[in-house]
Amino acid sequence: MRRTIIFTFIFVSVFSFNVAAQIDDIIHIDGVEWKLLDKPLNTNVKLDIQTFLCKEKDLDWYELRQNGFISSWSIKGEKLMLESVEDIPQDTLISIAEKEGFESLVASWFSGTIEAVQGSCIYQGRYINQSRYETELHIIIAKGEVIDKYLYHNKVLADGFALTGNKENDEKSLNENFAIDFNNYSDLKGKRVGIEISDISVNPCGELTDFKYRLIGANMSNVQYSQLEEEINKHLYNITWKTMLINGEVRPYTSHFVYPLNFKEY
Repeated sequence: MRRTIIFTFIFVSVFSFNVAAQIDDIIHIDGVEWKLLDKPLNTNVKLDIQTFLCKEKDLDWYELRQNGFISSWSIKGEKLMLESVEDIPQDTLISIAEKEGFESLVASWFSGTIEAVQGSCIYQGRYINQSRYETELHIIIAKGEVIDKYLYHNKVLADGFALTGNKENDEKSLNENFAIDFNNYSDLKGKRVGIEISDISVNPCGELTDFKYRLIGANMSNVQYSQLEEEINKHLYNITWKTMLINGEVRPYTSHFVYPLNFKEY
């Protein structure tokens, strides 16, 4: 009798889900509007602009970040410019910036990489800046100055196995792709075995090329653990994985997951 795998948790990392609510900033580059995945005002640098916003909204800085606020940016003369912040009049914004010693509204407090995106979201990450879009422009900034830009065209290369965060669909997919006959593992009766698959690599056709595998359970010297590992490996290589081209790299949609097998009688 074939038993159904009992799932009490599914964990997916690198590409993940459950996105925290956040309001997107926008940025204008050469007259074109992009959605900005980053918030250059959410830095570790304390700014009077932040303080002003907190007072206007009657929130502390942590609460302000959680509630979200919209800022508009642009690239002008190879500089990152803060154009507007909601609830702050433009004259007030300029006055605050100049008082802090910034050159007009040049974001000279910011250094790092910002990601501007367009098109459809092809991967939904846990946080907004982990999501991936059809077109991405990565802009490297040093003290408000644009140092370099990288343009990427992302796409799905192969459709197939992927864990997306929908519990019902994910459990069904795992049961279909890892159909384990528990009757073949009498030595494991009554045991709970966790299986971790990580560092999954695939080719553009969605075929598995490499991965790391770990069984989590007691008495790992039991010969049936090796038997189970061999069976899982066969299933892994029989799967067509959902595969994407992301920022010039071929990646699986799901690169790491853990789930338990419950070897018990019903």
